[in-house]
Amino acid sequence: MNLEKKFKEFATEKKLFSKADSILLAVSGGVDSVVMAELFSKAGISFGIAHCNFQLRGDESDADEKFVRKLAGKYDVPFFTKRFETKDKGKQKLSVQERARKQRYEWFAELIEENGYSYVATAHHLNDVIETFFINLLRGTGISGLRGIPMKLKSPPVIRPMLFAKKEDIEKYASENNLSFRLDHSNETELYLRNKLRHHLMPVLLQLNPQFEKVMERNVRNLAFAEEMMKAQLIRKFPGSKKKSGDHLIIERDELETSEYPAETLMAILQAYGFNSSQAEGAWNAQTGSQFFAGDYILTSDRRQFIVAKNDVPSKVSIPVSSKDKKISVAKLRLKLYSKQRKAGSPVPGSESKNNFVLDRRLLDFPLEIRPWKHGDSFYPLGMKGRKKISDFLTDRKVSRPDKEKTYVLLSGDKIACVLGHRIDERYKVTSQTKEIYQIEVTNG
Repeated sequence: MNLEKKFKEFATEKKLFSKADSILLAVSGGVDSVVMAELFSKAGISFGIAHCNFQLRGDESDADEKFVRKLAGKYDVPFFTKRFETKDKGKQKLSVQERARKQRYEWFAELIEENGYSYVATAHHLNDVIETFFINLLRGTGISGLRGIPMKLKSPPVIRPMLFAKKEDIEKYASENNLSFRLDHSNETELYLRNKLRHHLMPVLLQLNPQFEKVMERNVRNLAFAEEMMKAQLIRKFPGSKKKSGDHLIIERDELETSEYPAETLMAILQAYGFNSSQAEGAWNAQTGSQFFAGDYILTSDRRQFIVAKNDVPSKVSIPVSSKDKKISVAKLRLKLYSKQRKAGSPVPGSESKNNFVLDRRLLDFPLEIRPWKHGDSFYPLGMKGRKKISDFLTDRKVSRPDKEKTYVLLSGDKIACVLGHRIDERYKVTSQTKEIYQIEVTNG
């Protein structure tokens, strides 16, 4: 195989990039990414190199970083490197591999935005696709997982320009062109499922059919086509199951129940967000309020709906608000704050709307505080009698669990003056005796 010619043909045929694009190459130092860098250089495509040091192999990881830095110098291209802590300190208990992948792509997205690259390119090849097929087959991921590794992603913008090449072709090219590269000895261990498949299953399948890799390439392409047809059918048959509400995807249970395979249909819709078949089946049978996590997304079973939302639950850090603050940003909320005098005898302004809240300024104890609401919090909702727990108040308003978790309160001293985006406290309302109004405009985005 003429790898350089095939590389150009593949990129052109699949419309991966153009001569005008500048590409960020993810280079580990292994033979695959080193050959990818050489092919980009020979093709005359502008590129930079990014290297992730996950510090998992001690001195070897540091040596990899030095090697890739030198490689970037050879091509005289920009070089970016970052060291990562792969221990998961969050609630989701991600594996080291999952954590590393999340960190890697988040950093790539930052580099693309900051430096004007069109895409980040990874060196996944045909053998990676085949191994991924069998990994997902064992996990029961369904048709989406069986199509292997996607050629292109939108967010972050990722391309895989080496998917046409077999591992042996890449190694042969490196040898013929005297390319130096680093060896990752962890690839020889059998701690990971991928390595077990590579060392034991693949040789047997090649022995049974020497054309096994070509057959699998065709199988994966056929599965990708079948998935596209399935998606089109899902949209036609279940149009309401792709309904958007703000930042959320709403999937209607009633529509899914018209299918003979409702849980499987749910899985087919959810796969685009990283959820697997076990999670889809669990969600289908779960109680209201149950949640499932997959990468950047949370799936919530909510009455007669399933809600997919970004996993951006607010931090527990509070934000002080001084009397001089005019604008405050917290998560996706944008607040405009201002005070104004109320003339004696003028009409009492409307106390609130969904995005506009007015309070009696003299009753507020500055500095105020904005923080996420907590279980046990309560207030006196405007227009209602007595105290009410915020959890009950939000439930009565049919606020979904994802939206509940993104709800903030405004505190005056130790009292809740306002549940932002919902209701002020009766004790802080504007009356005919109010001389100064404190107004809060709330917007999302």
